[in-house]
Amino acid sequence: MVTGISGYLGLHVAQALLERGHRVRGTIRNRSKESSVREALPDPAGMLSVAICDLTSDSGWAEAFDGVDALIHVASPFILREPKDEQEYLRPAVEGTRRVMRFALDAGVTTSVVTSTYLTMAGHMFAGTFGPEDHTPIGDPSINAYIRSKVAAEEALWDFVTSEAPDMSVSTIHPGAILGPPLGSDSAGTSVSTIRGMITGSVPGIPPISVPMVDVRDVALAHVAALENPSANGQRFAASHPEPIRYLEVAKILRAAGYTKVPSREIPQGLIRALAPVNRELSSMKAFLGKSVYADTSNTTKDLHWKPRPIEQTVLDTAAAL
Repeated sequence: MVTGISGYLGLHVAQALLERGHRVRGTIRNRSKESSVREALPDPAGMLSVAICDLTSDSGWAEAFDGVDALIHVASPFILREPKDEQEYLRPAVEGTRRVMRFALDAGVTTSVVTSTYLTMAGHMFAGTFGPEDHTPIGDPSINAYIRSKVAAEEALWDFVTSEAPDMSVSTIHPGAILGPPLGSDSAGTSVSTIRGMITGSVPGIPPISVPMVDVRDVALAHVAALENPSANGQRFAASHPEPIRYLEVAKILRAAGYTKVPSREIPQGLIRALAPVNRELSSMKAFLGKSVYADTSNTTKDLHWKPRPIEQTVLDTAAAL
């Protein structure tokens, strides 16, 4: 099973599984998304099925897990607006994780791979190197509600495994900022939206931040490798280029390739801090100002035989697809 199959990453995970001969059942929140999933994932062999499930409800999960022996949990709770109360983020993230894992356990699922983020390892760090032994403190004042919800969801996952599913093989994938060509129309990921804004000239400047970056196709392959590799059990895998990449470098790659509308200057950090209280996008950006962290991906490369493709290829493939 692939939860959240209609999303940006979910489609790539499903495609990678289908290409390796796996039978895939994907979950979507409503039936209207099924046509776009099937359009993005040609399935001449009839290996793909779709189930209607929502992370906030028990309805449909037992039936969806019927006959399933492995899980890749990609879906995150759908938040339409920035919540005034952080619990609006935290509660669905935690309850959704517990719900999916509980139904997986009841169905006899033996292997689960769960999508997390590098921010549950390094959300609190301003410099240095993060890796599988690092954990972002949920009470750290420098993290925002989104990061806190991801930390809470991962903590809930491992608590569940320890207390209720000690015999299930479980691992987590922690990607950096995900770029790469979308398979479907859902490419709402912040990083892809940033590339779109750059090449169309609709943004006033470049985000003045450095983050670990990774290609969506490589993130999908990391999930599949963790699913197929017994040694992945119990591990947390950082999945990104080891070195942080500044968005200004991304802009230079695009401009050199002929995207003339791409801005050449960064947005002043002072402006971001001043407008963050009244602008959701700048508020999210503020959490990354002044941070530049490196990723220890040694267990990912060793145990999953994983290697990210060059960032230049990823950036240009993303722009071409958009």
